[in-house]
Amino acid sequence: MIVFSDINKLQELADGAPKVGKDEILSLADLANSGDESALYQLFYVLLPQFCAEYKQQTGASGRNAELLQLCLDSYIRALQSFDFHSDDSFTAHIGKYIREARSNYVSNIRVPIDALKKMLEG
Repeated sequence: MIVFSDINKLQELADGAPKVGKDEILSLADLANSGDESALYQLFYVLLPQFCAEYKQQTGASGRNAELLQLCLDSYIRALQSFDFHSDDSFTAHIGKYIREARSNYVSNIRVPIDALKKMLEG
């Protein structure tokens, strides 16, 4: 599991990610699909700038929440493992779907005490 609690630190890491071509991404994806965990982490790093951009676009100010960031990172890894890099589909759109799902799950798990909710509605 990869743990980050601050999107700015993650963005700094993404800024240092190497720029690679489609062929290199395909070979990393093929290795990752065959069980090579090192290739999966390399793929994670190479595509991290796309994740950060999509995360910031979709979460806005709420993106500073460490728990939401962690849920989205976990979703990002699942997106890497499930995406067919040989297809013509957009990986950014695929990441976006997983981030929206993680964000929805995060919001649905927030519990507000009824007394607090009543006070918010009254005041």
